[in-house]
Parts: sequence; structure tokens; C-alpha cells
Amino acid sequence: MEHTSKQFEIELEDLRSGLLAMGGLVEAQFERALEAIASGDEELVEVVLREEKRVNDKQIELDRKSVEIIAKRQPAAVPSFTTGGSSRFSSTVRLEKIPRSSGQ
Repeated sequence: MEHTSKQFEIELEDLRSGLLAMGGLVEAQFERALEAIASGDEELVEVVLREEKRVNDKQIELDRKSVEIIAKRQPAAVPSFTTGGSSRFSSTVRLEKIPRSSGQ
């Protein structure tokens, strides 16, 4: 059981590191967006919009890793939220939505 527990801890730490990295991306995006608004720099606005894809890709990656971690440790009976074709389990906080929800 030690091996499984150790692997689980490694996977959780990898997920944690990924979430922190995503948080850093979001923080940088927020700062650039504020600067673009304050300065009216249209080129910086374009940079912010292009970089949003990196944040979205990171979220998709972390969602996939989360589901894999849970799926490896699921008992034989699988809850319905993991089997729905249209439903999607999202473990990451919608960090990239913070600037939008704050009126930006």
C-alpha cells in the first residue's frame, strides 16, 4: 500500500504545482489587463487576449489530471457525475474569470 500512497502524494503535488503555476499566469494576465486599460495600449490588449489561451489550456490540462487521479482510485461503482457524456468534472477554480467578474 505504501507504493500507491506515495504515488498518490506525487500526483497531488504535481496537481498542486500546476494550480500554483496557473495562478501565476492569471495574476500576470490581470496585471497586464489593468495596464492595458490604464494606458490604452491596444498592442498590450492583443497580448492579453493571446495569452488567455495559455490559461485555458492549463485549466484543461489540470482538469484532465484531476479526473485521472480520481479515476485511478475509484471503486468499481462509478458515480454518475463521472460517466455523463455532456457533464464535465472541473477541479480547478475558474481563476481566469476573476478579471471578467470584477467588471473588467
